[in-house]
Amino acid sequence: FFFLMIRRPPRSTQSRSSAASDVYKRQYQRRVHGGLTIPQIGLGFYQMSLKSDVENAVAWGYQAGYRHFDTAVLYRNEKDISDAMKKHGIPREEIFITTKIWKADLTYARAWQSIQGSLERLDTKYVDLLLMHWPGAPTVKDRHECWKAMEEMVERGLVKSIGVSNFLPRHLEGLLQVCKIKPAVNQIEIHPLFYDTETIEYCRRNGIILQAYTPLAQGDRALMEHPYLLELSRKYSKTVPQIVLRWGVQQEFVILPKSKTNKYIQDNIQVGDFELDPAEVEKITTLNRDRKVCWNPQSVS
Repeated sequence: FFFLMIRRPPRSTQSRSSAASDVYKRQYQRRVHGGLTIPQIGLGFYQMSLKSDVENAVAWGYQAGYRHFDTAVLYRNEKDISDAMKKHGIPREEIFITTKIWKADLTYARAWQSIQGSLERLDTKYVDLLLMHWPGAPTVKDRHECWKAMEEMVERGLVKSIGVSNFLPRHLEGLLQVCKIKPAVNQIEIHPLFYDTETIEYCRRNGIILQAYTPLAQGDRALMEHPYLLELSRKYSKTVPQIVLRWGVQQEFVILPKSKTNKYIQDNIQVGDFELDPAEVEKITTLNRDRKVCWNPQSVS
């Protein structure tokens, strides 16, 4: 349907470039600014601090068909990702790289320092997507000045597209009033146990792509052992995580699962050979319990 599995150990990837390219072309794509497209399933690198874990994830992920790597200054693994790509012969132009400016750098001047550091660590002339990682700048004016710096990065070719993360409608509303370039994406926590209808619908109305981090709720047992999801797992002969990720794909989210385990990295991208019924997608959405497992931006003005 849209993914092809290639089961081999993580040795040099150059011999697999043709097959990997076929996988890439068959992935769902979401269009962002200037005709740029983003693979709908990305590999997350949050809480992956060991160089060996990063190297394995990069190699296994590329082998499995991932062409979207999601990192951040906060994660402290940008250089490890770059080193792993070079070690395994992964062409830079094949990978959509997202990184993020952390909350300590959400001013005009510090945003410039942040991107220069990211470009150096990633050893690249550009990043495909740069996000403001958190709305909590020192002041609202600083948040908007940080965005101005990001717009200038696009104009200078250092960044292909820009967006935000953890923004609520009130944060986006103020930004949309002053921006020259509209945020391409808003990366937020989304999974069946936490479905922020207000933010999701706001972004959809304003043409902002939604990226779902922690799409598996960090393995919360309330999700993984939910009777309805287990029922669907049996029906489709898929794991519960695959059912949940397929739900995210059919909601048109860009989903960002992460794992340090080869089997799960492969499983998480093998969601293109089945399709949930619309009623099943709707019922999974009703499992929402407003149960967050990560950061909460509600206190940010």
